[in-house]
Amino acid sequence: FDSSSNHTIYVGEDMLVEPLIQGHYEKFNSNTGWSSRKHITPDAFSHWTWVASHGEHLVCDLQGHRGHLGGPRLNGSTQYFLFTDPMVMTRHKGQFGCGDLGETGINDWFSRHECNEFCRSLGIQMKRPDNFWTHSKAPFHKHPTYHRKSEVGGNYCRVIT
Repeated sequence: FDSSSNHTIYVGEDMLVEPLIQGHYEKFNSNTGWSSRKHITPDAFSHWTWVASHGEHLVCDLQGHRGHLGGPRLNGSTQYFLFTDPMVMTRHKGQFGCGDLGETGINDWFSRHECNEFCRSLGIQMKRPDNFWTHSKAPFHKHPTYHRKSEVGGNYCRVIT
């Protein structure tokens, strides 16, 4: 029994628990093509996942922590990205939940993706969906904000809604 949220946890119940993210938590990109454009690695990673899966999957909606000199270490390093709660979009909508927007979502993501130096260094800048179309380049910087607080409990955090 978790007394803070009044949720009973039953024997045999499936749960996902992950270590508490140390450091500053930030959103890097979304499943709609929004990007913070603050760091180029997450967007290139999302693009690469689509290429590596032969167009079947796109891992996006990336958030978490970017390591930096003097910051928290992960496996001994301060230079890393730690992603949590990503969305996998597939060509067939809904395989990974309601955030899996299918082929339309993948096309929308690519219509807003601007290849960067990492995309070019990986040689993937020309690898995009065949039915890619150009959307208006009107500002698309807003993304849904989810106001959640987390509370430390040992090495894990729990979301308080």
